[in-house]
Amino acid sequence: MMAIDPRFQNTSVIEIIKQTMFTHIDNNSHLSIGFARKVMDNYWYQYGFRGFTNFGKISFDLSKLPKIKPALVAKKAEKSHLQNVSTLFNVSYKNVLGSLCRDMALWDYYLLQCNKNLGVFEVLLKDEDVVGYIVTKGNTILEVGLRDDCVREIVNFIANKMRDQGHKIVDFEIGQNHPLMIALTKYEHSISTRFAWKGGHIARVSSPFKFIQRVRPRLEQRLRDSNLKNFSFICNKIRFSFDEGNLGIEEELVQIPNVTFKETEWCLLILGVLESKYLLEF
Repeated sequence: MMAIDPRFQNTSVIEIIKQTMFTHIDNNSHLSIGFARKVMDNYWYQYGFRGFTNFGKISFDLSKLPKIKPALVAKKAEKSHLQNVSTLFNVSYKNVLGSLCRDMALWDYYLLQCNKNLGVFEVLLKDEDVVGYIVTKGNTILEVGLRDDCVREIVNFIANKMRDQGHKIVDFEIGQNHPLMIALTKYEHSISTRFAWKGGHIARVSSPFKFIQRVRPRLEQRLRDSNLKNFSFICNKIRFSFDEGNLGIEEELVQIPNVTFKETEWCLLILGVLESKYLLEF
């Protein structure tokens, strides 16, 4: 967190703080993540930070969703449920871009905020077991965590819950890679997405080369699993070569790159926010 006494906001203090912060980041981490308040949109963009969260909404006409009543019971979330809720969150959001780890102190805070009207926080029980949880506000589903074997039942539960409340449309703001979407997108729907490149959840990669080297084992395994043929190409100033299941990553300062884009856009490519063809100066 960075905060400055209003009396000193237009002085050199802010430059000293930023210089100290960036020196610490560059010497200790290849990737830094921040949360920019709305009033700070655009501010951190000039320092290489890029917004990596898309704010998407998927809407369903409730008349198109099933009218099967599931054998689930909803109960207001309590502190005693939070350990189960945390486990369900980790399973459901592990592939959702922008989701971050939450410790129990953060879950306590989240529950407190929901009790203050952030949203309705409920756990879903099946035979007394917590198999899911939902956070809703009006006809909007803000968050869902669930067991893999209860996806269809939770779709039915949400559809019935929204109908019982008199809604005709239900909106989901849970991310397009959420496991619930696999079941939901089989029905008619509409999608709207807003990308915030200069605010929201922001990230910065200090050294793309060092970061990619660090995650090389994971990249190598993914390439092996994909059964790709051998290849070699240069992206900006980094050469990638794949030969007989082994991934090589080297700095290449002599030959002309096969692919180029603005260096500060590496962050969006590394985090999977955009394909290379959509990057600036590609």
